[in-house]
Amino acid sequence: MNWNEAKLSSIALAITTVSAVILSGVWLLADQRTQPRVAAEVSDDEPSGRETLKALRPDSPAEVEGATGTSRRVDTGALTSTWDVEFEQADDYGKLLPRAIAAAASGDGRAAFTIARVNVACAATYALVPREAPTVSRTDLEAAFEARQNARSVQGVNGRVAARQRKKFERCASIVTSGIYASLPGGKGDYYSFAYWSEEAIRLGDPGAMADALPRVLSAAAELGDGDPARKEKVVRAESYMRNVVHSGEPSALFSLGATLVNNRYSDKPERGLVLSVAACELGLDCSDVAALVPSNVCADMPEVCGPPISYQDVLVRDVGSRQYARIYADAQRVVDNVRRQDWSALTSYTQLDGTLRASP
Repeated sequence: MNWNEAKLSSIALAITTVSAVILSGVWLLADQRTQPRVAAEVSDDEPSGRETLKALRPDSPAEVEGATGTSRRVDTGALTSTWDVEFEQADDYGKLLPRAIAAAASGDGRAAFTIARVNVACAATYALVPREAPTVSRTDLEAAFEARQNARSVQGVNGRVAARQRKKFERCASIVTSGIYASLPGGKGDYYSFAYWSEEAIRLGDPGAMADALPRVLSAAAELGDGDPARKEKVVRAESYMRNVVHSGEPSALFSLGATLVNNRYSDKPERGLVLSVAACELGLDCSDVAALVPSNVCADMPEVCGPPISYQDVLVRDVGSRQYARIYADAQRVVDNVRRQDWSALTSYTQLDGTLRASP
C-alpha cells in the first residue's frame, strides 16, 4: 500500500486517542496539562518490592511469556470482569480499591491494572500531602485542595477545568484519608505508583496492561544501540507482550496493540495496526461511534477527534479510501477467524516486530 503521510498521521491520532481512552482511562487525556507526570514513573525494568504483594495472596499459576519462557493463552472468560466499568462509573475510588486489591492478591490481573489506573487518576490528590505523612484528615485534605485551586484560579484555570478537578478529588479523597495503602505489607512504598500495579498486572497475565506497556518498552529499546544486549532483551519482551495480547483475543487490548503498530517509529507496515484495530471492532469492541468512546471533556479539548457521529470503520474509509479499507477489512476478518480457531502460526505477522525501531527525534 502507498500511505499518504498526512492521512496516516490523522489515523494514528484517532486510533491512539481512542485506545488511550479504552485502556488507559480518560485521565491521561482529560487533565494532561495539570496532572503530575505519574506515567513517567513507569519502568520497563522488573519492579522492586514484589514480595510485599506476594504476601497478600496464595500462589498464582499465572505465567507471562518472557518472564518464565513459557506461554499460555489468557483465559478470555476472565476478561468479562466488570473492573473497567466500575472504574469508569465509580464515584469513590476508596470503595473500589479494597476489593481490587483483594482480587489482585488472588491473581486477577485486570484488578491490578485497575488499581494502576486509579493511581494515575488520583495522582493530583495524592500530591496534596507528603507521601510519608500519617493518615490525613478530610478537613486538612480539603484545605490543601482549596489552597491549590485558589492558586490555580490566579493562574487562569477556567471553571470547567476546576469542576473536573473537584470531581476527581471527590473520587480520590477517601484513599488518602483512610490510609488504604498504609495497611499493606511493607507500608505505603510504591503502592501509590502506576508502575507497581501495572507491572503486577503484567505478571498476572493481563493483556490490557501488556498492550499499555508495549510502547514504553519499544520506546526504551529504540533509544539503545543495535548491539546493546538490553535492546535485544526489550525486543524479546515486547514480542512476548504482542503474542499474549493477540492470543488473548481481548478486543480492547488488540485495539491498543494496533495503535502501537500504526506508529512509524515501531513499524514500517502501519496497515498491520489498522487491521488489528478493525479486528478488535469485529471481535466485540463497540466502534459504532468514535466520539462515544471519548469523554465529552476530551472532545472539548481535542475537537479534531470528535464531531458528528461516525464509526471508527467509517473514519478509516474516509482517510484511506474504500479500496484500501476493503483490503484492511478482509485481513481483519482473517485475524478474527484465526484468533477464534487459535491458529497462532497464521498470526505471526502481528506478534513479531518488523525490525523497525526508530529513536525519538
